[in-house]
Amino acid sequence: MYALMTLLAQTIEVGVTTAARSVSKARTKRAVQRAEPHTCVELVALAGAPGQAPAAEVNARAAGELVIAPLSGAKCVWYVVRVYERFYAWRPGPLGPAKVERQIMVAERSAGRLLIRDATGEVRVDPAGAALELGTTSYSGFEGRTGDGALLDRVGRLLGGPLRARHQAMTIGFLVEEWVVREGEEIHVVGQPRTEAGEVVLGKPALRPFVVGKSTRAPVTA
Repeated sequence: MYALMTLLAQTIEVGVTTAARSVSKARTKRAVQRAEPHTCVELVALAGAPGQAPAAEVNARAAGELVIAPLSGAKCVWYVVRVYERFYAWRPGPLGPAKVERQIMVAERSAGRLLIRDATGEVRVDPAGAALELGTTSYSGFEGRTGDGALLDRVGRLLGGPLRARHQAMTIGFLVEEWVVREGEEIHVVGQPRTEAGEVVLGKPALRPFVVGKSTRAPVTA
């Protein structure tokens, strides 16, 4: 009976997670379509206006001091490392529950806030909670349960602590991915402007999507 209840709970969890991801993708697409484009200097007025600022779209170029990405060793102005736990789960099927692979993000480390700049000014982007659309990874690695532990040790040092398997025996392993942004690359952001310590920051709106990606649109020029 206990095994059956566990199986049912896992099946329900996977179904709810899958539905939530579909809803999230649809909401993100609508948010991008509805966001109004602004220059960096226009965000200053938006962030300083009374009430909650609406979601804004900005296309600008990445700027800032050079840093070294921790996994690839690439020179860049910003990087982000995300760690995903892969695990087995159960989903309902016509012949009964079927075993499938899933993954969830369990850790993230970035080079702080991303500075973007156009001809009118500059703003910073707080990447927490962002849907990333940064193209090809600069590093990607996977370590399974039977691995030698080298990758997880390296990631643990980066994160300041060891990774723990949340799904215990159902855990397959950990996927580690790194993306970099180089100086001058065109960046597309849809987020909410706010003022912090006298500077404008684009971040995640409450209960609304937030997108940071490499842009296919040209930034504002003088």
